[in-house]
Amino acid sequence: MHEHNICVPHSVLLKKDTYKVEIDYLLRNFYNNPVVIKPRSTNYGIGITVFPQKATKKQILNAIEYAFNFDIDILVEEYIKGMEYRFLVINGKCLSVVNRRCANVLGNGVSNIKELIEEKNKEPWHFLTGTPVKMDEPVTKYLELQGYNYETIIPKNKRIFLRANANCSTGGESIIMTEVIPKKFKKISEKVAKIFNAKICGVDIIIDNLKKDNYAIIEINDNPGYSINEWPYEGKGERIGIAVLKLLDLI
Repeated sequence: MHEHNICVPHSVLLKKDTYKVEIDYLLRNFYNNPVVIKPRSTNYGIGITVFPQKATKKQILNAIEYAFNFDIDILVEEYIKGMEYRFLVINGKCLSVVNRRCANVLGNGVSNIKELIEEKNKEPWHFLTGTPVKMDEPVTKYLELQGYNYETIIPKNKRIFLRANANCSTGGESIIMTEVIPKKFKKISEKVAKIFNAKICGVDIIIDNLKKDNYAIIEINDNPGYSINEWPYEGKGERIGIAVLKLLDLI
């Protein structure tokens, strides 16, 4: 993508057999900076650790060790500030855009975070889509970064985010943004799909300000779960299945 003038985060690839001295050299510019560590080939946000604030060398190395539990190759990349959007491109055209809001709970002044998560997982959207809010190591660490733990009681109407990655598969929520997103970003998603000759493609773009031109693409998904576009947590969904059937010349 970089070769086609598409903005992407600076990153390095680490292999499980990479020598420690090499890791130190490769990561010298990532220490004490915001950073993302993720397995190269997993889906559903598995094994990802995000540090929106400056991460120490120890924190980064611990996150790398955690990611290697899920893959023999991992990516370490600069953290890009902004909101994450999934652009769904089918047959060269961007049909739907959702903002993927990170897993979160809304305080009621009585329940602790663990209890709020258990209640949220009873919501029809999370229950029927099979996307419960998970209570795993990244959530524990992200809560610690904010000064919380599972026993913390959250004030009424205060929203607490549980992780920095916005995958719906780990409890994130999709909000339809198709009519709000400027055409320039839709054109970028269509260009990316064309680069990879992808007939069905999910393009994940971080955008901090929709009125400006800055963006960064953090993932191209050749098998996007488009149920979050058809049946979003908030907003009116798009009839993506019809577009897929038309692509296949079945209707």
